[in-house]
Amino acid sequence: MKVFKKWNKSLWTGVVFSLVAVAYLIGSYSIGPSAKRFGIFGAAFMPRLYGAVLLLCAVIQLVVGIRQYRKEKDKEIPEPTEAEKKEKLLNARNVAVGFVLIFLYMLSMKTLGFVISSAIFLFCLCNLLLPKTKDRKKAQLGIVLLAVLLPTLSYLFFKNVVYMALPAGPIFHGVI
Repeated sequence: MKVFKKWNKSLWTGVVFSLVAVAYLIGSYSIGPSAKRFGIFGAAFMPRLYGAVLLLCAVIQLVVGIRQYRKEKDKEIPEPTEAEKKEKLLNARNVAVGFVLIFLYMLSMKTLGFVISSAIFLFCLCNLLLPKTKDRKKAQLGIVLLAVLLPTLSYLFFKNVVYMALPAGPIFHGVI
């Protein structure tokens, strides 16, 4: 148990994202066959590509974490300060809220559609991850533009270029 206490953030990140990547890849194989308009590119192509890239990044992160662990394993870990404890708690809360947002995003996709649920998700996630600074108000316009334009352009790209339907939701059904 003492070994886990000395693991650094890089090592923990590599382990967690390796597990997520493997689960993501396994889940991508449950996507049924679809019409392959562009040869090998079906509905499962992008999830499998994302899963493979995520797994590659996780393995790289694991290697970095193991190297750091080997360098630091014999060093004494100082007791964290009150500010460090507060920051760690805030980071843990942000991670938990991020996962809740992802879960709500997946649940809302069918009801609200891709564009609206993605816009809400991006707006909330960007605000969650944005540092608390005095320039935060200036960044809000950029966040709103990103949250509206990115899902809309993605939806139009998939519909008109790739010919792959994303959930439109009842509001945009037949409009976009």
